Amino acid sequence: MPTSGEEEARRGMQDLAIHSEHGYGMAKVFLCYFPGEDNFAKETEDLAQVFQKVYHFDTWLYEIPIAQSDATQAFLQQLEEWIESADKRDIDTLRIFYYCGHASIEDSDLMLSMQRCTSDCHETHATLVNFSKCKLVLQQASGKKCALLDCCFAASAAFDPNCSDCDFEVLAAYGFAKTTHDGTFTPRLIEELQKRKDDAITLAEINANMVRDHLNKKLLTATPWHGVIGSRQNLIALRPLERQDFPKTVKRARQRATKRKSRG
Repeated sequence: MPTSGEEEARRGMQDLAIHSEHGYGMAKVFLCYFPGEDNFAKETEDLAQVFQKVYHFDTWLYEIPIAQSDATQAFLQQLEEWIESADKRDIDTLRIFYYCGHASIEDSDLMLSMQRCTSDCHETHATLVNFSKCKLVLQQASGKKCALLDCCFAASAAFDPNCSDCDFEVLAAYGFAKTTHDGTFTPRLIEELQKRKDDAITLAEINANMVRDHLNKKLLTATPWHGVIGSRQNLIALRPLERQDFPKTVKRARQRATKRKSRG
């Protein structure tokens, strides 16, 4: 029977092995979507379960509030709370941001906004969350960071004049155009994560596999995109963590606004 000191040493060696193999000792995931979008909600929930149950990542699920005058500010407050849930100075923490839904851009500078549409998806009637501001919040944290974006114009997240010093990786469902969400990217991402759960896989590899599928006219109807912002970050490799002291369920981030009775 190991003593407490031996157990502490064993766990310390395990942590060191995890860090040397993955480049991080902890992984935190923030997944979000707008309410009233059933397909987006299901895809987000499915991916959350994979990150939590298969990869043992600390997983937060957030429904973006819409009954608020400044949706971006409310969203940023929740994002900051997620970042503060672990020491933001800890270089051993991998942070993954995921969004599934509609989006729009400002043509002048390709600034991406996450968007909840009305029935005609007219921007003047939409709730917008500025993604460049999200990146600035994410940049406050040390360690590796990446964004997984299943939305129109997703690749534009990598090109933002306000985030020239940002340093993270992007895996995007679509390039720089508006397109119809066909529900193929996130299920394909889940498939890749499930298939390689016993062997580390980089986001670059996932993208390459998806591009090959698209060129072969299988599963994907659009070409995904991958890029690295900044020069200080090595490619992120995903693999389940070994430690078993992770939360047993996906965390539901606290809603900061009253949900509307009508989901429209």
